[in-house]
Amino acid sequence: FCPICVREDMSVLGFSYWRRSHCTDLKVCAKHNVVLNKSCPLCAKRFSFGGHDLDVMWKTCNGYHFSQIKAVQNTDPTELKKSQMYEQIQSFSHHISEEAALAALLKNVNLHDTLKHEAKRGSERSLGEYIEWRLGIILAFRSENRLPPEESTEFIFQVLVRAFPDFSSFVSELRHDAA
Repeated sequence: FCPICVREDMSVLGFSYWRRSHCTDLKVCAKHNVVLNKSCPLCAKRFSFGGHDLDVMWKTCNGYHFSQIKAVQNTDPTELKKSQMYEQIQSFSHHISEEAALAALLKNVNLHDTLKHEAKRGSERSLGEYIEWRLGIILAFRSENRLPPEESTEFIFQVLVRAFPDFSSFVSELRHDAA
């Protein structure tokens, strides 16, 4: 959770709530650029089964409410960029197909030699080769009117963060390719 979000919620709504983006692997609040608390700063319990129940957001821990927790400023611009892109993706009104996303990423990655030739973690292929390979699989399956094998979208997100300055640039590239 973000202590500043909790304080703002309490001021405006009279209660706070768990935000979906704060319950992911993201480390920073996209709105306030502060480090997210992934465990209770008062007792060190995780916010999960076997740790704190989720109702701790409305109750207290050791007599303190989460609105009283001090916020820690983030100093990593890449983590802020990840969080902001994630928020923009979540609020985007359209579905982006894996095929369209990979095609735009491939085009952009091919413009940057360092990205293009960088090795994909867990693969012998470079990023450019991996994107091209995955795009080929999708096109082959679609030509047979079949769904391609599942692949984590985490890879697409990680490359998106590195290949584009922001989500709107990525969307502009998609719109340009569709025209």
